Amino acid sequence: MANMSLKILDQSEIKALHKKTLDVFQNIGVKIESSSIRAKLRKAGAKVDDATERVCFPEEMVDEFIKRAPSSVIMQELNGKRHDVSPGNPFFSAIILDPFISDYHDGPRSPVLEDVRKHTIIAQHLNRVGGAIRMQQNVTEVPAPQCYDKTMEVFVTNHNKHIHIMPTDMDNCQVWLGLFDILQDEYRWNDGDPIASIASAVASPLRIDQINCDFIEIAVKKGFPLTSTVCPMAGATSPYSVTGTALISNVEALLVILIAQVLKSEHPCFYTGGASSVMDMHTGHDLYYKAEKAKFKLIASQMANFYKVPHSGETGGSLTYRHDMQNGVESMSFILSAMLAGQAVFGGLGSLGNANGMSAEQMIIQDALLSMAE
Repeated sequence: MANMSLKILDQSEIKALHKKTLDVFQNIGVKIESSSIRAKLRKAGAKVDDATERVCFPEEMVDEFIKRAPSSVIMQELNGKRHDVSPGNPFFSAIILDPFISDYHDGPRSPVLEDVRKHTIIAQHLNRVGGAIRMQQNVTEVPAPQCYDKTMEVFVTNHNKHIHIMPTDMDNCQVWLGLFDILQDEYRWNDGDPIASIASAVASPLRIDQINCDFIEIAVKKGFPLTSTVCPMAGATSPYSVTGTALISNVEALLVILIAQVLKSEHPCFYTGGASSVMDMHTGHDLYYKAEKAKFKLIASQMANFYKVPHSGETGGSLTYRHDMQNGVESMSFILSAMLAGQAVFGGLGSLGNANGMSAEQMIIQDALLSMAE
């Protein structure tokens, strides 16, 4: 069978979205709260207003620095196995912990330490999975402050794969970096080896705060691949339209890449778009796995391919927390869209319940769905 692909934009629409993106960068700008990064951007050619923390990027600067980002990214597991990640060679990672666990027998419940152990072991034994992410979520039966350290211990002692970290503050980030120093003594990787990737969050619309600027600088210094958390919500933090939200998402996904390339040319980065959601205008609820998600993922992959930067996104999931037909149909629609569009990283294997929950069963179900999609 010939290779299949799925596209939602034609070439004229891709160019139009890119042109509007350049217009936002040049004429509207973004808010960057780090004075040190603003100084580096000014030196590289950006127009900076320190009073308002507003930075505008000339069109030629955007084009120049995006071209510096590599077209593939090396991801290394703790055990030394390396993956050259690109649209034709995808990388898969599992989520280990979330605000609630969808228990097959008891329904949604709070996570316990045994969930961390079980989920990590499953991720370790799924051959497709090359990485794992332990979300910043406590378990119920271990009191603070021991809770965080205990869940971290269970997580790192039950797998030897790549680690995705999404730090919440500098103290949390330093815990991870200290842990990597300890693990390096055990696994003997070299300084600069990409055994972890770091996420920097962009606050929609068009703002990146001091702490997330700091995370970009740490990723560049350590040589870790950089992802971003870009989650505009249609109707709340972005326009209530697919095209308007896709524009905001494109600008924000490129912003982190731009900053990283100014700090260090050819630093490995992922275009992390397509994680947009939709606000229910009747209730105000954030619907993360609504049907529009498939469109957002398709657009993001096409734009990432246009910029020649690999696209990192979630595997997909479901609005329901049940292991039922709705879950399967919704999960498969997102997985198949991402697979056919050329998404390079499939993160969060195991997610369901509107991206607030996960389960052991969902990890295995989605692993099987990925085989079907392939």
